[in-house]
Amino acid sequence: MSDEQYTVILGDRRYAIHRKWARLPAGESFGFLSDLMVDAEGRVHVAQRGTEQPVLVFERDGSLAGSWAKACSPSLTT
Repeated sequence: MSDEQYTVILGDRRYAIHRKWARLPAGESFGFLSDLMVDAEGRVHVAQRGTEQPVLVFERDGSLAGSWAKACSPSLTT
């Protein structure tokens, strides 16, 4: 993966994209990323599909703080 840095401009805000910021354990990889959010403590929560851990939580420095396993996910059946 390239370490190129990108800047995204949305209105009057600028966001820097650092592709190698998140550090997963050896042998792990992301699934299909569907959403993310930043909580009040600055941790980044990443929602992904196609993995056993649909939500990953990263500290501000990119280290993996934890995850939510499939068993913890709510059922979305109707």
